[in-house]
Amino acid sequence: MSKFRDGLLLFRMGLGILALLLLTACPRSSTKPDEGASPNGEKEPSREISEDEFEALMSLGYLNSTKGRVDTTEVGVVRFEKDRVQDGYRFYCTRGRAIATLLDIDGTEIQSWRDDGIENWSACSLMPNGDLIVVGLEGHTIARREQRPRHRHIRRLSWEGVEIWRRDLSVHHDVFVLPNGDFLTLSLESQWRREIHAEAPVRDDYVVRMTGDGEVLERRSMLDVFASNPSELELRMPAKTSDKGSIDLIHANTVEAIQWPHLAERDPIYAAGNVIWTSRRQNVVAIVDWASNRLLWSWGQGELLGPHEGRVLANGNILIFDNGVRRIGSRVIEVDPSSRKIVWEYRGESPQAFFTAGRGGAVRLENGNTLITESGQGRAFEVTPEGERVWEFLNPHLTKDDRRLTFRRMQHYSRDAIGRILSDQ
Repeated sequence: MSKFRDGLLLFRMGLGILALLLLTACPRSSTKPDEGASPNGEKEPSREISEDEFEALMSLGYLNSTKGRVDTTEVGVVRFEKDRVQDGYRFYCTRGRAIATLLDIDGTEIQSWRDDGIENWSACSLMPNGDLIVVGLEGHTIARREQRPRHRHIRRLSWEGVEIWRRDLSVHHDVFVLPNGDFLTLSLESQWRREIHAEAPVRDDYVVRMTGDGEVLERRSMLDVFASNPSELELRMPAKTSDKGSIDLIHANTVEAIQWPHLAERDPIYAAGNVIWTSRRQNVVAIVDWASNRLLWSWGQGELLGPHEGRVLANGNILIFDNGVRRIGSRVIEVDPSSRKIVWEYRGESPQAFFTAGRGGAVRLENGNTLITESGQGRAFEVTPEGERVWEFLNPHLTKDDRRLTFRRMQHYSRDAIGRILSDQ
């Protein structure tokens, strides 16, 4: 019973923290400045929270909408400095309604997909021919109605939204399309690893490679990477088990293949076929050799707090969305993997101006700007290297009581890439 009471107390504490955070992070007008990105810029200091508060906040599930009501006239593209914005298209999946939307940079809707029978598409990505790959999660409402557990799957839909195939797999969080039409995704599996924890199963996360036809080719364990490198990667044990009694030990959220041939001669970490993944629970971004699942580089423990979106840039640096859960203030950072130093960062003028406890994304654009997703606010914006906000988007999908629905990340596609798709339709 003591474990139950402790868990209940932790859950209630988490709800209280969440309510406080959402009250301090209320919807912001697009005309209110919150820019700030210089690595040397002065910022309002973030406050620290206790270890118990941190664990409670990390254990809370993802929210489908903002806490408070929003101004319903503030939707879509609300800032657009055309001469300073990266031209192209933006693409995102709305959480809570299983809607995917492709937009022109000015906010014009080009195409959309939806499934009213699924509560969440937790990840989505476009294939080169315009097909859509989605990671589906049938949420609590559907599971209760049909009297069965929540169910995960991955599907491929045509440009017109017709289902091509569906595979029932324990996939989650991410899809990364490879040039040959294969793709990478993440899956989870709970297992007994008594050398790690003697009293409860632990959840391992896997990088899975699948064909464009939905067949699983191979998968690689992340837990094995940690176990093989105890001197470099220290497994941090969370204080709370999941609702199924297993320990969410890794909580991976992002995976990509490294595809910068011009970097391969500089360092083995950039070799073709290597993958980079991000662990929220272990506060680490890692690069591993796909064939051997051998760790080549890692960074973040002691610096990151609940990170997402580790990705290799064309210059060889690593871009990371650092949620800053303990700081109650998010940031986007660029790290030099050789020196292990932060060479660029973006933060809001205050912690309340830019913070999402879960999810979040960052994409470096061709013009040097960075596209940032503040997931918990249903907001995406583009900033210059100096941190000036030149484009901003607020999700137009709202709940019945005018709360803004959230989204995992916003992706950017070039005008040429989408132009080829449109010409074939």
